[in-house]
Amino acid sequence: SVQLRLKTQFAMGLLFSAVGRDAEAVKILKVVARGEDKELAANARLQLISLAEKESPAKAIPIYEEILQTAETDHEKALILTRLANVYYKLKLYDQCIDAAEKVAQIGESPESIASAYYLQANCYFDTKDFQKAIELYRVITEKYPATLIAPNALFQIGLSYQRIGTTESIDGSVEAFTRFYKLYPDNPSAPAAYYY
Repeated sequence: SVQLRLKTQFAMGLLFSAVGRDAEAVKILKVVARGEDKELAANARLQLISLAEKESPAKAIPIYEEILQTAETDHEKALILTRLANVYYKLKLYDQCIDAAEKVAQIGESPESIASAYYLQANCYFDTKDFQKAIELYRVITEKYPATLIAPNALFQIGLSYQRIGTTESIDGSVEAFTRFYKLYPDNPSAPAAYYY
């Protein structure tokens, strides 16, 4: 039956992956990912994502883009786009990273995934020295998603961004952000650094 064949192919893909025969695993898992069994197809796509991460970031991009074309749910798309955005960030392809993260922010289902998407965008602006835009995005996190795991980092980055601006006016923003960080997150490993900034 078609179902049995797809299950067997999926098992073979996992086996090839486990023994380091990634090219063969990718070839088989792509077939399963296009199969009729939705759950098996989703699992095959997730395994393809895992395999893409083992490759170099540059080689992962076309794999992610191809997998994205077959993703059926917003959850699946958000997962793939998040990983794709991270690869773009590692490669310093900031415009592509910002675009992919923006899509995650639009379709993400959880506050954590949305906040992480904004954080990734903000980091792109920080790295390209557009500190005002970085501050805006870090603030979205601290104001709309304060309970997320990334919120403390966003607040700390606001302080760093103001500090990097380096004007007399920006000192107030830096002091306010670091003071707030120290008061809200005294047990955070970055609290001593915030205190001395």
